[in-house]
Amino acid sequence: MGTEASAAGRRIPLLPIALLRPASDGRLVEQVRGGSEAAFEVLFDRYHPQVLAFCRRMLRCADEAEDAAQQTFVAAYRQLAHSDAEIQLRPWLYPVSRHRSLHPITTRRAQPLAHVP
Repeated sequence: MGTEASAAGRRIPLLPIALLRPASDGRLVEQVRGGSEAAFEVLFDRYHPQVLAFCRRMLRCADEAEDAAQQTFVAAYRQLAHSDAEIQLRPWLYPVSRHRSLHPITTRRAQPLAHVP
């Protein structure tokens, strides 16, 4: 097993990726908060396809959806690493991805239409 890291003031053993793949979302969150990059990789692999599909439905643009999904996971990592709040991971990811998807939509709306001769 990996080195121990602190999570919520206690030491937890960091688990190898083989033990993380079948782990519950709660265990993955605990491991991410303890500093496990492998746990975040498993979390990403588990939810990226769903988050990307959600972003694609909102944005209707593959490139913008990829960016929004990537930003979702960057924000998720930051929030998980710096918060001890209890979360339900899957339902928590969707408002994050919705927020990240709304930015390109509002930017498009704010841009004036090009003058058509």
